[in-house]
Amino acid sequence: QSVLFDDQKLYIADTGNHAIRIADFKTNKVSTLIGSGKKGDIVKNEIAVKGFNLASPTDIEFFPDKKHLIISNAGTNQILSYDIENQKIKVLAGNGESKNKDGIYPNNSLTQTADMVVAKDKIYFVDALSSTLRSLDKSGNVKTLIDKGLQNPVGLTSDGDAIYIADSFNNRIAKYNISAQKISNFAGSVVGNLVGKKTEFNSPEAILKINNYFYISDANNNRIVLMNVKNLNSEILDVIPP
Repeated sequence: QSVLFDDQKLYIADTGNHAIRIADFKTNKVSTLIGSGKKGDIVKNEIAVKGFNLASPTDIEFFPDKKHLIISNAGTNQILSYDIENQKIKVLAGNGESKNKDGIYPNNSLTQTADMVVAKDKIYFVDALSSTLRSLDKSGNVKTLIDKGLQNPVGLTSDGDAIYIADSFNNRIAKYNISAQKISNFAGSVVGNLVGKKTEFNSPEAILKINNYFYISDANNNRIVLMNVKNLNSEILDVIPP
């Protein structure tokens, strides 16, 4: 359900196999970093990765450095941290309960985290089940930023100053201004398939910012929309020739 690329390696959140896998472009081989294909249980303590099983991982990011891989372990409502050098996993947030509770672990809880992004030394994430935008800082404190207006947010990206959210059931991209702590409509909101000066979506599920463009997975329109960051003009990304 998610990928992360670094140093010629593609890290893959293999959701259905409850695993994190690596496609190595240097050796052209695929290996399993974490998991055996079986669904794991709620994590309570730091544990060695050997023999460890994840539960429906939906996203992976590096945080606070590239020695640590964070995993949204949606099946247990937890965010985990994998120490790559020591090969150990510990809980960053989520006591396993499916609740929307802020605070420090083990007193915080999550509701099926769908996607994460790192910005300004924090992890920003969306919990799909409770339709919330939340943050996790380096001290381990979880804070709910937005708990109204979103409907099944499942993807997000950042330009450093704002968080852009694929608000799927609202058929739009929402924008959360980090410094102002306010959310607004950025693009879309009406079901449709228009591109150009006005863009319409039908259940956008992922968004990625690369240089001056947003790449948006417009799921029910079966397309990738390419949107200019400055003027918001959009077009269909021609992935496959006609």
